[in-house]
Amino acid sequence: MKKLLHILILFAFNAQAQLHKMPADTEFFYTYGGVNFDEARDIKETPDKGYIVIGTTSSFGQGNTSVYMIKTDALGNHIWSSVQGGTQNDWAYTVQLTPDSGFFVAGYSNSFNVGNHLYSSAYYFKTDKNGNLIWQKNVDKGNWSFIYGSCALPDSGFILCGQTLATPDENSDAYLIRVNKNGDTLWTNHYGGLQDEIFNSVCVINNKIYATGSNATHPPDTTSDGWIVKLDLNGNQLQENFVSFGGHITEKLNGITPYNNTQLTVCGSVYYPDSNATLGIIAKFDTSLTNTIYLNKIGFITKNYLVTFNKVINIGYGNVCIIGYALGGYGGTNMFFIGFDANGSALNSYDYLWNSGGQLNDYGYSGILSTSGKLIGVGSTQGFSGMPANYCTNPNLGLEDFFLVRFDSDSISKTVLSQQPSSLPKTYCFADTLFLWHASIKNYVNNFNAKLFPNPVSNYTQLEITCNNQKNFNAIVYSILGNEVRSEKILSNTPKIIDVSNLAEGNYFIKIQDENGQNVSILKFIISR
Repeated sequence: MKKLLHILILFAFNAQAQLHKMPADTEFFYTYGGVNFDEARDIKETPDKGYIVIGTTSSFGQGNTSVYMIKTDALGNHIWSSVQGGTQNDWAYTVQLTPDSGFFVAGYSNSFNVGNHLYSSAYYFKTDKNGNLIWQKNVDKGNWSFIYGSCALPDSGFILCGQTLATPDENSDAYLIRVNKNGDTLWTNHYGGLQDEIFNSVCVINNKIYATGSNATHPPDTTSDGWIVKLDLNGNQLQENFVSFGGHITEKLNGITPYNNTQLTVCGSVYYPDSNATLGIIAKFDTSLTNTIYLNKIGFITKNYLVTFNKVINIGYGNVCIIGYALGGYGGTNMFFIGFDANGSALNSYDYLWNSGGQLNDYGYSGILSTSGKLIGVGSTQGFSGMPANYCTNPNLGLEDFFLVRFDSDSISKTVLSQQPSSLPKTYCFADTLFLWHASIKNYVNNFNAKLFPNPVSNYTQLEITCNNQKNFNAIVYSILGNEVRSEKILSNTPKIIDVSNLAEGNYFIKIQDENGQNVSILKFIISR
């Protein structure tokens, strides 16, 4: 019977000795979200030793999907939430801290392509330390362009990486953007050939940019190779290297992390179409990219086998940790961690299993080693519905939620490996109510006022909006769980009767948007009969 990817991560010079000295009990699982889809993509430690977690939500915000930010303390307790974006689809993949304790978030959006919402283009913004929007930018409008990774620069600016279809042949090019601390674009460059290329992750070492992804132009066949590119700070390509195991298979690199000032580590996956198997890849290069120190693939080429490596985390003493997801564990796809030594060998042996999550699907996308030695991973989970009592059964958490798991050190001992779901640490479930918040409400209309009478309501209530000029508004009624149950068009300075006779008793909210889809106000009302 095939074995799945198994894990031990050690934090010492002598791995075996430290295994007994530093057992890594799981401190907690935490989920955050609402009744629909919520997916965490990146995490950073904040100056107060808490965490900022970013991703995408369809549970909150004014669009189909919105950027979702959650700030927690060091124990995972919720401090605040924020949503950003427009009225269409907004996605976030990467977050960086700014020198003034704010946050820089990047991804892509089609909310700001005025007159044409078909295209998603590069989108990034800055908030203050409380998640309040300071500025936002949407660049390369009218083209398909996506941001998947970022890196902070010494001048307080950022390098962004991704892919763009703004090409003559309509295949994608790998894509880099350099912006200053105010979000102004300094340069934008495309990289690649006649086929599809992409950058998934980027870092800076010794004032040189290193970006990694996949390149379909390089190999002689029609599949893609893993790809690493070295560039100067003006985006000029200096060197490249490829990761390939030959044949008609597909390699891609998802993560890149400086190992030290002269080496870097990358991770990703290799796909075998004949067996529908995906294996993990880890490799180390010197910074010239001319010397491959090691290249390993982890897994078994058997039918439907799945292991994907997404992020490299340095854990000290020459060791690194990979976070990703694989089939196995307690069911479905599970978030996992695996440690490697300086030679690319799995620490101890991957004959030992550790997976995080429930009986459905859980995905690991990013992680950090905190300043206090805590190993933290984030992703998304579907895995808690119907689980034992110590798992999440909150009806206010829905299709998929942010997932954060933290260990009490950067070691994982065999004592953890034998635990069953019923004996795992408690999962704390935070059911957000962000759609009720006024944090995203801005008064775009001069002398605006909205009132609802009567309140409480029996079957009918009257909504009246007053402002200087006559304007059109949308009034959207939500249940306490955030489900849209009714919408009305309303003209300002003209009373509008709202019929709620078909709604059950309880608490409801009316979100008022202007004709551009911007949130203007939220009113709370009660139906009581």
